[in-house]
Amino acid sequence: MASCTTSGSGSRRCCSSPTTATTCSPPTTRTRSSASAEPPMVLLSLDDPACRAPDVVGGKAARLAAARAHGLPVLPGLVVPVEAARRSLAAGCAALGRGSGTARRAAMGVPLSMALERDLAAAVDELGGLVIVRSSSPLESDPSWSGAFSSLGDVKIADVGVAVRSCWSSAFAVDPLQRLAELSRGPSALRLAVLLQPQLEAVAGGTARWAEHTLLVDGVRGHPGGLLSGWVDGHSARVHGDRIEHVDGDGLDDDLVLAVARLMRTVHDALGDDTIEWIADPVGLRLVQSHRMSAGVRPVPEMPDSTWPPAGAARFTGIGAVPGDARGEIVRPRPHQTLPAERARGCIIVIDRPYPAYAPLLFAAAGLVTLGGPARAHLIEVAESLGVPTLVRVPAAEALRDLDRTNERMFGAIDTMSGQLSLWTEPPAEAATMPPGRTRSLRRRWRSRRP
Repeated sequence: MASCTTSGSGSRRCCSSPTTATTCSPPTTRTRSSASAEPPMVLLSLDDPACRAPDVVGGKAARLAAARAHGLPVLPGLVVPVEAARRSLAAGCAALGRGSGTARRAAMGVPLSMALERDLAAAVDELGGLVIVRSSSPLESDPSWSGAFSSLGDVKIADVGVAVRSCWSSAFAVDPLQRLAELSRGPSALRLAVLLQPQLEAVAGGTARWAEHTLLVDGVRGHPGGLLSGWVDGHSARVHGDRIEHVDGDGLDDDLVLAVARLMRTVHDALGDDTIEWIADPVGLRLVQSHRMSAGVRPVPEMPDSTWPPAGAARFTGIGAVPGDARGEIVRPRPHQTLPAERARGCIIVIDRPYPAYAPLLFAAAGLVTLGGPARAHLIEVAESLGVPTLVRVPAAEALRDLDRTNERMFGAIDTMSGQLSLWTEPPAEAATMPPGRTRSLRRRWRSRRP
């Protein structure tokens, strides 16, 4: 049964049960006195038609509002609209010349108005007393922004104001600033809303993808945060009708995989979206994010035959995650290392796991290889949106340790159709004339391996 309350700012809100959908009456705004420097502010319910505009509430909240309007299993939520972040983001932009950290502190230091603090406290109370505070940006309508901004879980009334300001300040982290630079956009493009929803007790969670009449389901037991950020491998399955092909890992039972597949089909039929994030809690299956993946296509440049892998190149087999072929020098960034995006231009990036912080490197990279981690994570979505050929779970760690020790230049080729990564240490132009014994020695050292 739904209950409705009125906030201190005059906004009419409704909170419905997870199994019913309720439409709120249109919000009204109480005009504050002319002495107040604060504009009128309204927290928007996901059931409000105004909440379907990405420019107002960000891409994440807008898609969830559209899903709720179609009766899909989206939990109720309240949104702090984009406009509310204006002063905080302006302070961050003004301080940006002194670095990312200074900009984040400046944005975080702008206090919320007392009225917004009251509204946020009332919202947390409405939503059950414990919420997840999720960033929602208009930029997120483009999948290349996947995983760029912060969300905070297990937030109580006493902490909600700090959590909202933390989401806003995350706009000035190194990752989103580098993505902006790669897209030739200024910091004024950083606009953030914040979505509050009840905190779920996750039994399992993950992603699903509709790709060429095949449903791909990835998930883990417990909360999917580790999967989406690349820390946990998870369980991958393909669903053809009611038939399941388990690709890798374990942990999800067949009934859950089929239920996620049905949800993906329903979302696709209702909204046209082909990618979702889901969580199963003790009550049922929840849709927590939905979007349309517009996969980029990155053409392979014309290159002479001598740049193909030499006969003695070491070969390793992984899993093709984003289709395509790529050739180039191997670049091996380290976690939390600030590597100029220009260093990755035309190169194959090889990383241990698909952490979101590597996303800015993909805008210029020829290809991406991960040694471990899931086939579907936020970084893989960025690679797909940019058309960067990607292999995951490639067992080439030993070869790359040799590279780390010797500082030799290494080159590679990706073939995602076969799942193969080829590695050699001679520059491509020299490989064709290199004595066979040298290139064959690489295979003896590293051996070809399959995951």
